[in-house]
Amino acid sequence: MTRKRKKIAVAATGVLISALMIGILVGCFLIWEFGTPQDHFENQGDQAFERGDYADALQYWLRAKEPVGQSGRVYAKMGAVYLKLSNLDQAEICFKKALEKNPEDVDTQQQIIRIALVRGDTAAAGNLLSKRLKNHDSDPLLFMLSGDLAMLQTEFKTAEAAYEKAAALLPGQIGPRLKLAICFQEQKKDVEAEKIITLCRTQGIKTPMDLMLAADYYALAGDDTRAERYLLMAVDSDPGDLEFKTRLCLFYRVAGKLEKAAAYLKKLIAEYPENTGFKMMLADFYLAIEEMAGAEKLLDQLAQASRDAPGYHLLMGKFWLFKGLYSHAVSYLKTALDKDYGLLSAHYLLGVAYFAGGQSKLAEKAFLQALMLDQDHEESIFAMAALNYKRKDYGLADQYADQFLGREPSSARAWKLKGLCALGRRDPSCATGPLSKSWHLGDVSAHFFLGQAFEAQGMVQEALTAYSQVFEDAPLIYPALYAYARLASDQGLGERVFEKIDALAGHDANPAVYYTAAKICLGLKDYDRCQAYIDKAMAKKEVSGPFFLLQAALFEATGKDDGVEKTLTECITKLPQYVGGWLKLSAYYMKKQRISDAAQVMEQALNSFPDHPEIRGNLAWLLLEEETDFDRALDLAREAYDKLPGQAWLMDTLGWAYYHKKIYSQAQWMLEQAEELTPGNGMIQYHLGMVLYRRGKLFQAKTKLESALRDISLDTRQRDEAESLLAGLKGKEGLKDEGGNMIFNPEATPSLDLESQIPLETDESEDILKPDWRNMDSIGY
Repeated sequence: MTRKRKKIAVAATGVLISALMIGILVGCFLIWEFGTPQDHFENQGDQAFERGDYADALQYWLRAKEPVGQSGRVYAKMGAVYLKLSNLDQAEICFKKALEKNPEDVDTQQQIIRIALVRGDTAAAGNLLSKRLKNHDSDPLLFMLSGDLAMLQTEFKTAEAAYEKAAALLPGQIGPRLKLAICFQEQKKDVEAEKIITLCRTQGIKTPMDLMLAADYYALAGDDTRAERYLLMAVDSDPGDLEFKTRLCLFYRVAGKLEKAAAYLKKLIAEYPENTGFKMMLADFYLAIEEMAGAEKLLDQLAQASRDAPGYHLLMGKFWLFKGLYSHAVSYLKTALDKDYGLLSAHYLLGVAYFAGGQSKLAEKAFLQALMLDQDHEESIFAMAALNYKRKDYGLADQYADQFLGREPSSARAWKLKGLCALGRRDPSCATGPLSKSWHLGDVSAHFFLGQAFEAQGMVQEALTAYSQVFEDAPLIYPALYAYARLASDQGLGERVFEKIDALAGHDANPAVYYTAAKICLGLKDYDRCQAYIDKAMAKKEVSGPFFLLQAALFEATGKDDGVEKTLTECITKLPQYVGGWLKLSAYYMKKQRISDAAQVMEQALNSFPDHPEIRGNLAWLLLEEETDFDRALDLAREAYDKLPGQAWLMDTLGWAYYHKKIYSQAQWMLEQAEELTPGNGMIQYHLGMVLYRRGKLFQAKTKLESALRDISLDTRQRDEAESLLAGLKGKEGLKDEGGNMIFNPEATPSLDLESQIPLETDESEDILKPDWRNMDSIGY
């Protein structure tokens, strides 16, 4: 429940917007009561406002002249109408201009305080409130604002006292009591909260602002039906108030009714075609339901009108995140932060983009920045837990998970993460408790990891039971069936495995079930049964790409090479948009040393997928293997790395491309990064050894090449070249240069970097070719 309220508040809604709405009512009432003559346009604007024609009112006031002796009055009115039109930025500008003209105006000061609260700027709101309370210590509206500030700061006792004072000073209004009920509900004081809300309902909740507060209360209490009803009543009571309609859309999102929200927003966009805010909201909802075409169409429409708005760049960053182009996402999110550094969600999403792109240090920096803005931001807390888990820093990940559970003790994913941390520490006995709790809280996948914990403790029967429970509760979690098959076959229970497979396939004719069954049979080397399941799936009119790959794997396992090539060729012919088919066929040719054929397949694939990083990276590698076009290979590798940073194989390819261009220092740097990600990889060590040799770092080269030769992944040509270089190095043992310095001493300490050695080649061209630094961001914030 806490999360629901906070999400609403962060989105400029919830309790704070309701407070703002009350401020609009009171503030506008006082503005209208100014007892001086009015300009004709001002008067027409007042009448339009009273009718609820807020856009017309704004146009009249923009043409009105400022009355003599009432400096700032029209600006204050425009600020109020901008709030009605859900334009917080313009409202703040107008109120500040009004305050410049009349610094002592109490109502304008209160409006600015409310806006600060809605923005979450507790420092500014607190400073303004303290100044106002010094001179107006019995103003009920200031007490209500003090309560709102305390709620934001989770100081519920302070908020409770402030709302009680406001209620005592305003006995005829139910707004302060509704806020008090919300405060009690936030503290889980359900009895006290329900008592107050029942009394308010008896007296009648009628004004638009009170209806919004009632909606807040029921949303917090988890009664979405009543919350929606009160929101609809508020919208009907003031049809021209766009803020109410915005609140309703956001409620639908928080309540998980995304399609309903999208439908309502479409209606609003048709009614208010010039309102970019509604278009941004709809684009965001489309992203939430992964309706990428609809989101892209709206974002294209917004490109001109909203290109200076931080919200537009935030949405574009989110869009590219969904598309998997993380460098694009980073660029837009950084622009959003350049325009509004306090945009919490932009910091969080920037961390997600870095994390997805494999740049964990930059991701950590972004998540920590989000937590500096809001130390209770739950998604950033959980992201830090997940990030440290991926780093295998299980202790720190566990601490962040505990911090998250401090706010959400019923979070199944946090309990599961604690269990995974225990498994990572190789303490399976400590994993069973958190994983069991996660499962009881509704995370079926936790039972799979519970099976792993049992298996690690040698509790075979318990593990089998856990795996069995998973695919009975959620058959689509296929790893559980794989794990069951592996463990059961190890125990000589192969027939039981086939019974489970047949039962699952008989119960559900989903092609994914046949795929899982066939894959397990392939692993168990029951090739006939594997083929039977594939045939059942292939009998259907439409078959997905993975079935072709599985059929090819079966042919390969049974030594039918012609079948492998034929199946993969059929895959790219029938399913040309399935990237996996192209990649697999190219890999097959590569395995058979048919480099030219492999490169030709990747060239064809590049025509259909010009921006796909794996295709670009693979083609770069093949060009290097063919030794035909080093310039193009380097370009392709750099472009692939730009789109998919943090991947060791791409770093290796890019480093090897730098090597062939004789840019050895960049090659060394990139290959060292790759080796750090995958230590012990023979191919990377071979490449790094070659680079070090060309740079004259002979002892380091010898170490890397010797280590590479222990890896069976090197082919004959690579082994011959490495052995030849090593033989040459042995011939240089004890050799000295003209100055008497030893060129290569095999007994030298490995820590000694012989920078003074003479390179074997002196045409190293460290010129204009550099890595693309857009994804490196070594400076940070």
